[in-house]
Amino acid sequence: MAPVTLEMVAQASGVSPSTMSRRVDGLIVLAGRLPNAALQAYAKVVPMVVVGRELSGPGLFSLGFDNRTGAHLATRHLTEAGHRRIAFISGEPNHADALDRLAGYQQALDEAGIAHDP
Repeated sequence: MAPVTLEMVAQASGVSPSTMSRRVDGLIVLAGRLPNAALQAYAKVVPMVVVGRELSGPGLFSLGFDNRTGAHLATRHLTEAGHRRIAFISGEPNHADALDRLAGYQQALDEAGIAHDP
């Protein structure tokens, strides 16, 4: 398995879905900013599992996750272990996933009686 994103493939000149289909048997994709239509088009040529987005279609399967609950559980684990100064580092601050993770993190801090430290 090679760590190649569809964004990298799309930006590389001359690499089409049909060329890609001759080189790999399937893809695991972290969807990022790729449009649903592009993912669905590639999946018709190469079977694909998309992580982090709910999609369906021929050759396309997806795995979603609960960012809020995950961040809450991770932060709660740290607070229950006695940690009080827990940093939160996110990607793009206005991305829906980052906002959900921030909410889970803040919820766990609130439950532990720890003030948010921007």
